[in-house]
Amino acid sequence: MKIIELLFAIILTIIFIIVLSLRFERENFTNLDNLNQNNKKLVKFCKRLNQFDKPSEHTLMLKNFRKRKLEKNNNIIKELTKEIDELQKDKHFSSIGKVNAYKCKLESKAKKQIEAINQAKRNVENRNTINLNINPV
Repeated sequence: MKIIELLFAIILTIIFIIVLSLRFERENFTNLDNLNQNNKKLVKFCKRLNQFDKPSEHTLMLKNFRKRKLEKNNNIIKELTKEIDELQKDKHFSSIGKVNAYKCKLESKAKKQIEAINQAKRNVENRNTINLNINPV
């Protein structure tokens, strides 16, 4: 009986000490950035403790599934970026082709205009001369 009463008294004192320490060292934080050193140690301890747990088959299956899904999604992203790059190159080259075609068209029109001006100039210079084309029949 005395042993039970002694254990009960020890447990009560431990609970009393814990309540007092919690009351005087109460921490209010709103996010994880405001954690103090004790909380960081607790988080680190929990992570280390979690490392000792053997993963279950279900957990391993989920990890493998997540890993395969990430690899698949990364491959899809790489393919899409390559496709986007190709489309951008095609768009760029088509716009360059359009600009070059427009410049060629302008140049040919300018050549025709210069030829027409030169022909008009020759006609003005030769207006007093008579040109006869004689075709033998």
